Amino acid sequence: MTISNFFIKIYIAISTKGDAIRAKGLSTPEQIQRIDNIKYNESQLLDIYYPKDTDKPLPTIISIHGGGWVYGSKDDYQFFCMDLATKGFTVINFDYHLAPEFTYPIQLTDCLDLFKFVEKNHQKYFIDLDNLFLIGDSAGAQMAHQLTVIHTNQEYRDIMNIGCSNLNFKALGLNCGIYNLEMVNFNPFIKAILSPYLGWETKKYGRQLYPLHYQNKNFPPSFVFTSKNDFFKNYQKPLLDKLKENDTEHYFTIYGQKEKKMVGHVFHIDIKTAIGQKANNDQINFFKSKLTAKN
Repeated sequence: MTISNFFIKIYIAISTKGDAIRAKGLSTPEQIQRIDNIKYNESQLLDIYYPKDTDKPLPTIISIHGGGWVYGSKDDYQFFCMDLATKGFTVINFDYHLAPEFTYPIQLTDCLDLFKFVEKNHQKYFIDLDNLFLIGDSAGAQMAHQLTVIHTNQEYRDIMNIGCSNLNFKALGLNCGIYNLEMVNFNPFIKAILSPYLGWETKKYGRQLYPLHYQNKNFPPSFVFTSKNDFFKNYQKPLLDKLKENDTEHYFTIYGQKEKKMVGHVFHIDIKTAIGQKANNDQINFFKSKLTAKN
């Protein structure tokens, strides 16, 4: 077993235990309709949640789960996503291929397949294409950011050469993520985290690892947060600098700074905590402020 695989095994064990603790005692909210295990490409599944008695398209959130590119599933995020649906949204929660068995960029192409499924099936599942929001945490935040740059910059889209969808996002939720992938070439901590996903020989990807460089004024409004004990807390500045440079509307905060107890990485997934609920409600309110009114 390599050192990398050893640490992946430990990380998965710790994460599995944490997810079990978060999920304990939770169930599907009475007011939520859930449709599980819909196939969106040849091998991956999605779940969709929306309030019962829905009879028209609702503002829609697509959630890309985290897990260091090596762990996580829609099952781990079901209660978080259903809680978002109780706030008046259709929410899409999906699986994608995981590293190290499947490496970059298949995770991104899975997401693009999901986006194309949404385009094709929006009427069937109460999805409002005029009010779409994309969220991601940790690895999911990184992918949400990169995918959005693909959608909003033709030059970067050509560099990536993995296709695109026709979706337009009203706003993003970028939670506890990292965004400057080029750090993998000179930051040992980031290289250790990203190596199962990108491999050890990363220079071959060239400009693909520089999505921040191609982030432009077409990038949508963004709700960005981290927490006082998040190990990615100090990696937010490059994204924030780019948002400011392009005069992109955004909100940024570090949650838990006045809390005595630890407020760690992806704390908001735990919907049983007051601070998790506050972060999620703040983000939802930001999204609601961006809605296109319907007649």
